Amino acid sequence: MSEALQQDQAATEMDNTTAPPDILAMTLTIRNKVNGHYIERPVTLSKEDNWTVEYALAEVSEPSRARLLYDATKRRRAAVLSSEKSDEANPWNNEYVARLRALSRKGQEWRENQSRLEEVEGPPKVLNLVEEPLSKNNSENGEKQE
Repeated sequence: MSEALQQDQAATEMDNTTAPPDILAMTLTIRNKVNGHYIERPVTLSKEDNWTVEYALAEVSEPSRARLLYDATKRRRAAVLSSEKSDEANPWNNEYVARLRALSRKGQEWRENQSRLEEVEGPPKVLNLVEEPLSKNNSENGEKQE
C-alpha cells in the first residue's frame, strides 16, 4: 500500500466518527490482453494484434471502507484544486497555472471593455445586408446573365 494512501487512511479514521455510513463505493479492475497475454498497458499495437479488455466492477462491501476511500478522494481533490498550495516540486506546473490565471484575467478585462463599448455603441454589426438586388453583371456565380 502506498504511503499517501496510508496517510489518507490514518487521517480519515481520526475524523470519521460522525460521518453517515450510507455511501456506495465500487472498485473497477481492468486487465489488458494482447494476443493471449496479459500486459499492463498496450503500447504499440498493429492491425494483426488481438487486443481485448477484461473488466470487473465490484461493490466495496464495508461502509467504513467506502467512507474511508471517499474521504481520501475528497482530500486529494481539495489539495489539487487548492489555489493556496504551491507545488515547488514541479515548477513547470506552477508556471502553467500562473499562465492560465494571467490569460483568464486578461480575458475578463477584455470582456469588461467590450461590455462598456457595447453599452455606448450598441452591439457589433455582424452582417451588412444590402437592400439592392443583384444586377445582371453581378450574379451569385460570378457569370454575366443575359
